[in-house]
Amino acid sequence: MAIIGSALALYAVTVDFGHLLSHNRATREAAPVAQLGRDMAQVIGNRARPVVFQNFAGVGPLDVLGLQVATGRRLGWPTLDAISYDTPVESFLKALRESNVAFIANRNFVFPTYLGVNRHVEQISKAMAEHGAEWGWIHAAKLTYAADSTAYVDAYLRPAAHVRTKYARYNDPWLDLDTPVVLEAPDSRAIPRGYALEVAVMIPQVRQPAFQPPWNAILEDSSGHPVAKAAVNAPGDAVLRFDAGGLQSGTYTLRFDKSFQSPGDPRRLVAQFRSAVLRFAPAAP
Repeated sequence: MAIIGSALALYAVTVDFGHLLSHNRATREAAPVAQLGRDMAQVIGNRARPVVFQNFAGVGPLDVLGLQVATGRRLGWPTLDAISYDTPVESFLKALRESNVAFIANRNFVFPTYLGVNRHVEQISKAMAEHGAEWGWIHAAKLTYAADSTAYVDAYLRPAAHVRTKYARYNDPWLDLDTPVVLEAPDSRAIPRGYALEVAVMIPQVRQPAFQPPWNAILEDSSGHPVAKAAVNAPGDAVLRFDAGGLQSGTYTLRFDKSFQSPGDPRRLVAQFRSAVLRFAPAAP
């Protein structure tokens, strides 16, 4: 009986030790994935309304749902079945156009080739390396996998615009004569050529002689110098479009030339703010 007991004890120790080795091996394999997920989350940071594109899928911590956990916030993503055997390259490129954050693996290092998933990774990586800049993307970071210089994810961002409405804390969308506008690009770089700042507004029809069309809007830099102009010729919904290509990241002022006042309201109002976006639409060659 003593011999049998000793044998069982030895077996139990062997099983536990084998389980420990298996667990440690799984932990070592998961660590690079977890670190890469943290690096990707850091790229997203506090970016407003991120829409995330990836040329790979199927690895929980690196997928958008995993990145939501790492960032602690909701993330958007385009409609795309990235892991499918049948998803064509054009579907990837369409999803890329609908995004403002892109994570591009240089090769399919997260799955064995024989599985056939993520089969367009290298093709999309090559396309972004060759055409990313002309498509309006800015290379923000190179994130290595497991300290392997041959396996990495390139992080790309589109520049962003934020209109700082003065009365937003009151859920009041009105713009007055001057409103701060922040233009952002990675590492405070200049906005690439081909981008336009589009500010959607609604200008009311007001029966005040000093508030009649056209309404002129000027985008001024921090020194008060005009850098772009736009005009609206009729009341109602309108889009102010400013050429933003080449402008430095920073805070600008959206200034109007006319305003109106309502009884009991000392503000000099112009329009209701709808939305703002930096839209990439390069001129035809």
